[in-house]
Amino acid sequence: MTVEYYVLIAILLFIIYFAWKCIYFVGEFEAIVVERLGQYKATFERGIYVTMPFIDRPRKFKDIALDVVEGKKIYSKKEEEKIGLSPRFLKFDTKKVYTNDSILLDVDILLSFKIVDPRKAVYFAQNVTHTIEAVTETNLKLAIGEMKLEELIKSRTEVKNKIMGRLRQLGSGWGIEVTFFEIDNIIPPEKVRATMEEQMKLERQKRSDFFEAESTKKTEILRAEGYKASIVQRAEGDRHAEILRASGVAEARQRIAEAEAEAIKKIAEALSTSKIEPTQYLIATRYIEAMQKLMSADDKKVIYMPYEVSNIISSIGGIMDLFSKMSSAQAGNTQSPKDDASSDVNTTPNH
Repeated sequence: MTVEYYVLIAILLFIIYFAWKCIYFVGEFEAIVVERLGQYKATFERGIYVTMPFIDRPRKFKDIALDVVEGKKIYSKKEEEKIGLSPRFLKFDTKKVYTNDSILLDVDILLSFKIVDPRKAVYFAQNVTHTIEAVTETNLKLAIGEMKLEELIKSRTEVKNKIMGRLRQLGSGWGIEVTFFEIDNIIPPEKVRATMEEQMKLERQKRSDFFEAESTKKTEILRAEGYKASIVQRAEGDRHAEILRASGVAEARQRIAEAEAEAIKKIAEALSTSKIEPTQYLIATRYIEAMQKLMSADDKKVIYMPYEVSNIISSIGGIMDLFSKMSSAQAGNTQSPKDDASSDVNTTPNH
């Protein structure tokens, strides 16, 4: 081998090294912060980039790596040129937090974040995961420390939103966006837990009694309203029935009166040629009908009549003659039933 051969190999290796240091391939959800002579130059995201060798160099991103070995969490520092932009999920260890009424709680929290500004994440936040964990724990203690245990249980969502808002405000200055935060579990001491369970039982019994009483009240109200409505409907029906009954009676009386008026008119026309008054005729016919009913009774042997009736009976003969003439004109020599009835009447005036 000649010297020229070694020189050619050296030049080829230099070109490969130059290309390795100057050309960067950035993948999806990755970024590289590039500095020129120690100052920020640009941020490379998804693509192929060429830099100047020995002048441009990537700024390494420092963070903490979490590994689980035999059920134990092991944190280790790492430095990378490429910054991951995909969301990161963190489940912290159980935190010990005191409430405003001095009750020590075990709180489990879940958090997810992602880097949205690689430049801020590199220059303003060292060890992003550790920073997020420390800030989250601090804000958790501040938020829970302002509330009593009962208020905390009732306002769990309010506490979560408050802490998440604070984390987003701080993270925006570090190029970090908190996408999810949740208080997974709140565990009070055993004695406090037993007291709370007993109180919850009493509260549930109280609500059950209240709902039962409310249901009974509504049932009684509905029953009373139904009874009231039935009485009103019954009274309304009775009223309509009475109205209809009275209307029927009035109409019947009106028709009877109209029939009697028509009969009187016809009787008056028939008696217009005689000297008998229509009024005396009608009274006499009513007496005859009444006498027929009295005589048809089985338990009556003697009939007593007032003295004044003799004046009316005296005109019966003339009426019978009138009936005879009318009947003769219509049916020949048929005997008038009025004569038979008058022949059977046995009057005994009562002085």
